[in-house]
Amino acid sequence: MRPTPTEIRAAREVVPKGGKRPGAGRPPATNPASKMITVKVTPEQYKRWKDWGSSHWLKRMLSLPQKPEI
Repeated sequence: MRPTPTEIRAAREVVPKGGKRPGAGRPPATNPASKMITVKVTPEQYKRWKDWGSSHWLKRMLSLPQKPEI
């Protein structure tokens, strides 16, 4: 017995693989950053920036308590 056209179409349907799955992906950040900063620096400044720890260093510096104005 020959398959019907509907049965042929059903057999061709692709079962999705991958895609969104529960628990997959990066967990949400506790304090998500939403602003981007872009700065041009000299090659010497860039090397110093990388030696100090790049954006990790900057975030630590920006998180320090402010000194009171005199």
